[in-house]
Amino acid sequence: MVGATPQRPGSATATGQQVVIGATGAAGIEGMPPFNTTTPGHISVMKDEVLDFLALRYPGNFLDMTFGGGGHTRAILEGHKDNTVTAIDCDPDAAPRAALLNKEYAGRFTFVDGFFDEAIEATPKATFDGVLFDLGVSSFQLDTAERGFSFRKEAPADMRMNPRTGTPAWKFIEEASLQTLETVLRDWAEEPRWRAVAQALHMAKGSPALATTLGLATLVGKHAQHTHRINPATRTFMGLRMAVNDEIGRLERALPKAFGRLKQDGVLAVISFHSVEDRVVKLFFREVTHTSEPIKIVKGMKVKPHAPAKLLLKKVGRPEKDEKATNARSRSAKLRVVQRISASKPSLPSAKIVLSETILDAAQGRGEQPSAAPTQRSAKSGQRK
Repeated sequence: MVGATPQRPGSATATGQQVVIGATGAAGIEGMPPFNTTTPGHISVMKDEVLDFLALRYPGNFLDMTFGGGGHTRAILEGHKDNTVTAIDCDPDAAPRAALLNKEYAGRFTFVDGFFDEAIEATPKATFDGVLFDLGVSSFQLDTAERGFSFRKEAPADMRMNPRTGTPAWKFIEEASLQTLETVLRDWAEEPRWRAVAQALHMAKGSPALATTLGLATLVGKHAQHTHRINPATRTFMGLRMAVNDEIGRLERALPKAFGRLKQDGVLAVISFHSVEDRVVKLFFREVTHTSEPIKIVKGMKVKPHAPAKLLLKKVGRPEKDEKATNARSRSAKLRVVQRISASKPSLPSAKIVLSETILDAAQGRGEQPSAAPTQRSAKSGQRK
């Protein structure tokens, strides 16, 4: 695959492979810094709220689809002595953190290396009492400058959650068409001045400005909308990261799989930080909490079919004021929770909101064919002609 980095000895590059905990050392990948296992300041977002819902199924088997720093996984394991957790993460930095947790909870914790939409197929438990998604980039990834997610320090503009595979952000920009860049910035970054920023990136191809985080942020800052709330490059970095990692496509594919692995009365909780992510979750939850089946007549009585699930949170959950004050990264968090109430296997269409094939092809280095990607919401300024 174009842009893939050399395989590190003893690691599994293919997604969905169980790894031997502790087999991944701290030497890192060739050309990259050592893996980060000690980044300070990691605080799990909305941990108490999530545990309140998952605790409905204690003791039980749980699936953490986004291990990250392991905060939610640890909290579930500590919640009941008989709880077990399977955790998934595609970031090679996560394996050493998982190894530390495995030493504390031997026999109750399993780690699977891979992207969650694929790795869920390799999880050892057939069904789960609860599944959790904590979407977006982790504090560990943001705080490791060399990963290229942040523009606070100079670093290669990489942005891959799994640096062992895929295309780094700078190469994605170089290879993407103007139309693809516009789609990313309009539909995923939700940048109000998407056309101007896309044109600037397109014109800068081949220049050093695209190669580093500070260079890219400076370029974008000259054309993006400015606000006192966030750095003008924030939206663009977020959109590029989502494109490089196919985050929306993976979420669309993973939600039906995760729901399908729930036991009856199992709980599915999703924390999102971006309106596009939240829209995918909202639409999927709407699908599983409603039914289009007609009313049946049973023994002369009308029986209304049950939907596969019910909402446990009628309105989207938000962090408490105290959490927002102590953890700035929690401020945009949204929590949605459903409970599976039907044991039958429902028909679960993917909650697609945009066509992402063109973007995914560019991110994976397969080239692209021009196509117009429809969107349900466009930025107020820069509407399509």
